[in-house]
Amino acid sequence: MQKRISFFVIFMLIGVVFAFSLPLEFEIFLVDTISYFQMHPHIALANRDTLFLTWTDFFASERRVFCAKSVNGGFNFLPPVEPDPANPMKAFSSVAVYGANNPCLVWSDYRFGDINIRFAKSNNEGMSFLPSIQVTADSLLDLMPQVNVSRNGQLVVVAWTTFYDTASIDSVKLFISRSLDGGSSFSSPLHIGGASQIQQFDFSLDMSRDGDTVAVVWEDASTGQRIMFAVSFDSGASYAPPTIVDPDPAGHSQPSLVLFADSVYVAYTDNRNGNPDIRLAKARISNAPGFTNAVIDSEPHLQDQPSLFIDKDGNTYISYRSEELLLKDATFLTILRKGNPVPYKDYIGVYGARNSESSIAAWDTTRISCAWEYSPDSLTRITVFARSVPAAAPGPPQNLLANGGNPSPWDTLVDFRITFMKPYDPSEIALILFKLGSPPTHNFDTTKTVQDTFSSDSVFFMVRDTVEGSDPLFVWLMDGRGYVDFNNNSSVLLRMDRTPPTPTVLLLPDSNSVVPNRRPFFQWRASIDSGGAGMLTYIVALDTIPGFDTTTQFYSTGLDTQMTLPDTLWDDEYFWSAIPIDSAGNWQFLIPIWNFHVRATPPPVPFSPPNNGWVARNFLLMWHTIPDPFAYVEKYFFDIATDSLFSTIVIRDSTASPQDTVVPVNNWTVGDAYWRVRARNLYGISTKWSPRMFFQYDTIPPPSPVLLSPVDGFITNNPRPLFYWNSVIDTMSGLDRYGMGVFSNPALTDTVFIDATPDTFTTPGSDLPDDSLYWVVLAGDNAGNISDAADTFLLVIDTQPPQINTVIPSDGQVGVSVSTNIIVTFSEMMDTSTFYDSTFIVIDNFLYRYYGTFQFNASFDQLTFDPDENFYGGRNILVTIKRDVTDLAGNLMISDYTWQFIIESVDDSLGPVLSNISFSPDTLEMILTATVSDTGRGNSMIAGAEYFIDSIAQDSSGMMCRAVDDTFDYVTEDVIDTVQTGSIPYLSNHWLYIHGLDAEGNWGPFDSLQFWIRDTLPPQIVIDNPLEHSHHFLGRNITISITANKAVTIDTCYIIGSDNNVMAIDLERDSLDTDSTQFSTTTIFSGLESGNAMLSVQVRDRSGKTGSDSVSIFVDAEDEFLPKKSIYSWPNPASDEVHFRFYVNRNARITIDIFTITGRRIATLTDDAARGGARASEIVWRTDNVGSDLYIFRLTASALQGREEKSIIKRFAIVK
Repeated sequence: MQKRISFFVIFMLIGVVFAFSLPLEFEIFLVDTISYFQMHPHIALANRDTLFLTWTDFFASERRVFCAKSVNGGFNFLPPVEPDPANPMKAFSSVAVYGANNPCLVWSDYRFGDINIRFAKSNNEGMSFLPSIQVTADSLLDLMPQVNVSRNGQLVVVAWTTFYDTASIDSVKLFISRSLDGGSSFSSPLHIGGASQIQQFDFSLDMSRDGDTVAVVWEDASTGQRIMFAVSFDSGASYAPPTIVDPDPAGHSQPSLVLFADSVYVAYTDNRNGNPDIRLAKARISNAPGFTNAVIDSEPHLQDQPSLFIDKDGNTYISYRSEELLLKDATFLTILRKGNPVPYKDYIGVYGARNSESSIAAWDTTRISCAWEYSPDSLTRITVFARSVPAAAPGPPQNLLANGGNPSPWDTLVDFRITFMKPYDPSEIALILFKLGSPPTHNFDTTKTVQDTFSSDSVFFMVRDTVEGSDPLFVWLMDGRGYVDFNNNSSVLLRMDRTPPTPTVLLLPDSNSVVPNRRPFFQWRASIDSGGAGMLTYIVALDTIPGFDTTTQFYSTGLDTQMTLPDTLWDDEYFWSAIPIDSAGNWQFLIPIWNFHVRATPPPVPFSPPNNGWVARNFLLMWHTIPDPFAYVEKYFFDIATDSLFSTIVIRDSTASPQDTVVPVNNWTVGDAYWRVRARNLYGISTKWSPRMFFQYDTIPPPSPVLLSPVDGFITNNPRPLFYWNSVIDTMSGLDRYGMGVFSNPALTDTVFIDATPDTFTTPGSDLPDDSLYWVVLAGDNAGNISDAADTFLLVIDTQPPQINTVIPSDGQVGVSVSTNIIVTFSEMMDTSTFYDSTFIVIDNFLYRYYGTFQFNASFDQLTFDPDENFYGGRNILVTIKRDVTDLAGNLMISDYTWQFIIESVDDSLGPVLSNISFSPDTLEMILTATVSDTGRGNSMIAGAEYFIDSIAQDSSGMMCRAVDDTFDYVTEDVIDTVQTGSIPYLSNHWLYIHGLDAEGNWGPFDSLQFWIRDTLPPQIVIDNPLEHSHHFLGRNITISITANKAVTIDTCYIIGSDNNVMAIDLERDSLDTDSTQFSTTTIFSGLESGNAMLSVQVRDRSGKTGSDSVSIFVDAEDEFLPKKSIYSWPNPASDEVHFRFYVNRNARITIDIFTITGRRIATLTDDAARGGARASEIVWRTDNVGSDLYIFRLTASALQGREEKSIIKRFAIVK
């Protein structure tokens, strides 16, 4: 939709283009070439390069609003964007910019008959618009809207005129609406100027960038076509009363308003001189209505439709329509430059056509944009856009370079290639003018035509400068009109130097010096460059010959006058120098050359024999190789002498290669001596001698070590045994270490393990093999003498578990003899100490365990188990050998070994026999024990035993014995029973008959035992009455009764009172039968004091043995309600619980309060119905929640009948 129109094209289509010979020219082009009826253009400037242009496009019956964006100052435009494209009826648009180059638009909406105002904004810098928002919704005609927006985009102000009567112009009002949310919603319209303002036509709106100040001007027809001004200082919420801009009574119209800094500017059409003129009024915005005005264009032609703009620098621009040229409407531009009283005026329209309704904007006086309606005929209206272009002479060359730089690189050449960037239109450049040195105007060395100098992307030409140093070259450009701006040129500095710098003065390494390292340090004095280029670098040249050639190494150091060589040198003679080079490339070859010697290879380091070491008859000279890879050793030389000055050399020799660092010395007999070594490299240069080493002579070997452990013939399952031996002492050179070896043959030729250690013990680092091994230990001294082996010990390593090869009887064998032995053959010799009852178990299917003895053969690999008794016939025998048995090396079996066999069956018709019968005839309860065995009589398990007293009855009718272990499960059993003899007469002879029963039902023969019963136990009695702790009163009857466990007589019966007085009591037998065990009597209680008393009874049986019993009672002298002496606690001290004992003579309610020693009550116990009478009562208290301490209790008794009440206080202790 965009097309640029050149001057020539416009001339051919619609006439000629006028351009005055002024500093400004305008390029004019069409933004929209699709439609040919475009109206009402409006420009909004965002920044120097970005601007937006909006207009109304008429397509047949449609009216559409477009907005185009330019990002290069109006040079061209991006494709226009239509807001609200679904609406085909919109016109009279206005544009404003907010934020980061985002436009917003308002327009009149014609869709629904009425004409309303709509608003839309972009949030992507004009590439598209958000959906539009309706600003007005009345049923009137709202036209010609204008919009302004704050910098942050939040405040949007829209102004428009509303026609109330389309048939006349008497009802035209100016309204303003604002949005505080960036255009999302708008306030109700506000009529500007008051009720009297009813003929408000052309208007103009502006606001400060922060939105605080909003101003509007309009043409008021009701006051005689005056320009009115109203301002708001609260972001458009309210407006001050309107003021008149120009009080002259002549008609004023078509105002254009701009707020700039603290002032308001209004351009308008003035009719006071007969012909309309353009005037500009100005006032301080805070001092309105103090406007001053002046005519802008005094030409006597019709002038109207002004558009006002003020740029960032304060320059004022007014575009307007004028009939100055051939009475046609033309667009003129007047610029009032800030600080320049002379206005600039130019014609920017198209001759011979109607130009009207312009919109002006400018960044500065060189970047001006203008749009207007262009009408070549009555049927065509086109929006034309013009941008200013300079009309002055060509500017200076851009990016002017000499040999690619400015200033040019230093060089020794006199010819320089001059280049600058290719102009946009080469035809506008005719000549290139240049001058070496400071140029007088119009005095040039030479010129170049443009046609001779263009390449594909730049202009170039050659310039020769033969003078050393730096010379400026000035370049001007001339256009085809011959215009040259002599005050506007470009320059480049040409630099040329052909003089080399002065020679260097060498410092280090000094001539003919020796350098002890392979990376020498070089130093020299700085050179001086008099040609002007300055020093560029120094080159260090290094070689092994005096004359440098292709083998020479060169090292650049920049401007440094010292260097540590980055490479590594070997020992040799070297030659060096430092060559200076300046920035122009001049080398100084008149340089000194010095030599030096590298001697960096260290001497070899000898280590054996060490200094003050010992040697024997045969020894080795050993030294370390030189680790320096640049030593290039050819061979080593060594000396052995008898003196430290090496004046008496015994041996002087050398090695065949640099790898030979060990030299044998045999049959040495000289004695103590000194030795040294040095190296020689491939270039014949030798190192220094190593430090001399002194050694001593010793030919006597140390004593032989005595082997200690493992002992000779030891068998072990440890594959890494600890070997140790005794230490030895070498009195000459001293003991160095022990050599220990393990071999697989007695000849000691097949090595299994070997170690050299200063200790008297060692352990192999890996497992020794299972085998018969032989080990020895030798001792070596510091001279290299080795002792003989004192002993060779045998060691057997066995790590394999033993196995069972054969068993007799075999597994599963049937019909085995009852007298058989068990024989087991092992894979190797076994440790007999590991075979015992818990590792060799023989048991039958009745769980009968067989014990016996163990015997091994001479080789300890066969075991014979001889049972202590024959096996029981017909039984399954299970034999288990536990894995805990070991071989002689201590290896366990892999697992338990188990097998079984069956014993032959044996007939059993005989019963068991008894032995070991014992009886205790002196007690009332006698213990009978005996042993019942069926061994040899059928070998059946014992099933039981019975016995009879004095006479034998039928089998199985006697008294049965039980097994001592409570189970009859063996052939031999011990039995036991308790014989009750209470019904058997005492002091008489009796017979006991006993026999046993086997599991086959066979009763064995009786065995008998005579016994005598004698009473050996003392009698036992129990006092039945009175009861323990009962209460009794003096003068009353007391009943006493006892029971004995056998016939007894009464020895004594008495009561001891608290005063130790005794009351004797006669007890009578309850029956005339002398064997009776019951005694009782009733007697008067007398002769004692109140308090605790003890009743004691002693009896005697027929054999004279005695028995006794006693009970504690309480004696009371009189019948008190709550005797104090009857109240106590027990035990005292108590632990877990306390018993509170008391006596009342009649029923009462008991309360016991318990206190700490400080008087704090901690518990209360009650008995609501304690019974009174002869027996005391108790209340028990648990002491779980209290600790050890002294406590107090208060016992209170309240009679249930009557009003008697009494309290007693006592103490008790708790100890936990």
